[in-house]
Amino acid sequence: MNSSAPVYNFLGYHLLQAQYYRKLNSGIEKFSIKMTDHSYNKKTKNYVINFKIFLKFNDIIEESVFEFEGGFHINDEKWKDEITSNMLNSLFFSVIFPYVRNKIYSITDDINTGVQLPIIDLRGVDLTKDTIFYSNREKK
Repeated sequence: MNSSAPVYNFLGYHLLQAQYYRKLNSGIEKFSIKMTDHSYNKKTKNYVINFKIFLKFNDIIEESVFEFEGGFHINDEKWKDEITSNMLNSLFFSVIFPYVRNKIYSITDDINTGVQLPIIDLRGVDLTKDTIFYSNREKK
């Protein structure tokens, strides 16, 4: 590997599916993140992660679900093999998350105010388990 090359390159992400349920003026109750899959192709050296963001709004039974996929090219396989898959997945998720925050805001910015997910650092978190964040706002 070229010593000046990064150990990986971010190839991009895309929204695979969205199911969005929200009433007028309904606030967010909680949101959660779950890694659903990951894969590595040794031939192409591409690593793909799949994850879902769940939004639960007040007074609505259904959860909104946004499913994403992100791709990375591994330039240094030795580096990839030296860290755990959970660590790799959470690192790659942390790279994609700012884009995902923006995409969710864009989708939810309608007659209601758009949902602005907080800036969070999930490096080192096992995202295969539900990671849930609750709103600290009280109902009015």
